[in-house]
Amino acid sequence: MAERGNTGLARRASVRVSFDGTDITPDIRPYFLSMTMTDNEEDLTDDLALTLQDRDGVWLQSWLASAVSAAAADRKISASILYLDGDGMETELPCGEFELDAAEASGPPMVCTLRATSLPYAEPIRQTVQSREWESYDLFGIAMEIASNAGMLVLPPASGRNPQYARVEQFEESDIVFLDRLCKEAGISLKASGGMLILGDMESYDAQAPVRVIHHGDGRESYYGHLQTRTVAKGDTVEAGEIIGLSGKTGKVTGAHLHFQLSYGQRTVDPEKYLILQP
Repeated sequence: MAERGNTGLARRASVRVSFDGTDITPDIRPYFLSMTMTDNEEDLTDDLALTLQDRDGVWLQSWLASAVSAAAADRKISASILYLDGDGMETELPCGEFELDAAEASGPPMVCTLRATSLPYAEPIRQTVQSREWESYDLFGIAMEIASNAGMLVLPPASGRNPQYARVEQFEESDIVFLDRLCKEAGISLKASGGMLILGDMESYDAQAPVRVIHHGDGRESYYGHLQTRTVAKGDTVEAGEIIGLSGKTGKVTGAHLHFQLSYGQRTVDPEKYLILQP
């Protein structure tokens, strides 16, 4: 796949897939048709689907066996999108780590679709139904205990919102259904990704002031939120080092600060490797 940005330079995208820590991209490349990754903002799981040409049935048989052994041995599949710009510079956009969940066949012509998820349906956190009374807990404490029992970590809401419970009942619910119910009642989103339970305060995000977005012309967009004063307008062209606004304390915050975010290919990425940091 190739596309052109504002500079007129072609950008090509490809994928890299690893299974159980081994790069299997060369093995699947002759059969590769497509890859779809669903990054759910407020759902429980992220999902990955790989579609391969499978006229001989090799991939369906192989990956069905792999899916069974992967579930038993906690083996992972990971994927990345690779962007190559017109100058030959490659950028890797990680999609995350998943567990094989199903292998499906369709056709003719025969096609094998491999499906993976960040929180498999067979995991006890989703399947084991239990009843329990939680006394003198807060939401983050409940999430930490549930995550710990599942071998996961927890990322709390950036806003610090953490409802307190003198007593709350889990009645004939799996841990993840119980936690999801508490989060919905508190106006907090819950999702599982990369071995973590991620709690997000959507009300806090909705209360943020409008942001300034800079389109860099190569697939990257940078976001600047909580600005008190804006010195550029929509449609303006800006140069590196130009002042685009002054930080403020709009929205539900405790002090002046900047909400900075960088996305590449419509997915949020770690901005550190793209920034030139000065002491």
